[in-house]
Amino acid sequence: MALSHPSVSEVQAYWNAASEWYIESAEVSALTIYSALLPVIDTKNAHKICDVACGSGREISLLLSLLPQDSEIWASDISDAMVDKALQRNLPRTHIIQASNDALPYIDNNFDRYIANLSLMYVPDASLMIREAWRVLAPGGIAIFSVWGRREHCTLEALWEQALFDVVGSQAKSKRSPFYLSDSGELKSLVKNCGFNKVFSYFTAAPFAGTGFEETMSFYAHFPRVLAIKNQYDESTFQRFWTRLTELVQEIVEKEEVLMFDVQVVLAYK
Repeated sequence: MALSHPSVSEVQAYWNAASEWYIESAEVSALTIYSALLPVIDTKNAHKICDVACGSGREISLLLSLLPQDSEIWASDISDAMVDKALQRNLPRTHIIQASNDALPYIDNNFDRYIANLSLMYVPDASLMIREAWRVLAPGGIAIFSVWGRREHCTLEALWEQALFDVVGSQAKSKRSPFYLSDSGELKSLVKNCGFNKVFSYFTAAPFAGTGFEETMSFYAHFPRVLAIKNQYDESTFQRFWTRLTELVQEIVEKEEVLMFDVQVVLAYK
């Protein structure tokens, strides 16, 4: 069975709905992951940066602190709700627009850095987004992408997927898994096939900002993917999913383990 992927409009609707949840529950972890991308892109020599899927703009504040004073950032997000929140920050030397990652409104060979944190696995066609990154980068430019990494270590993302599979079995696989780019060899080959000549990869991680059962279940209760499952299945199926997710979270809490985001990072040179 071919795995279905979201359309651009579905991605936009998802992040519009998720904007408040993201800021309250996921932004700190995303910022931690973003900080692990910056040491390898030579920020001190970066002057014109393209940052896609910029979210609420908090990560841009961190990036600005590491860049030369004459640098400028062009940041974009598919979600108009996220763009509005980023604009409210009044970030210096930063141009913020709404745009799709696979159709950026920039000329060719325009930037010396390109950053895409935790977005490549959500777009309809990863190769289109990577080719667009290659297009807007100047020769010698550096691109960096991060995606969900090893499923067994990315417990916060893996638990809801496992709970769904335990309840509905193979039906859950009709939707593309957020881990579909987690194989480092395959992802590096994909990036090279899109035009980049040197491609490196590494793994990093960030903890979920909470260790208790109640706060973890509150996270999932407002998690857009869980809400999508609630809309996709009947009430009985959703309740069985929620019960199974509760059991999986309880197991983690009882073992006194911290739920984690595991991330694969790919660094590519044009």
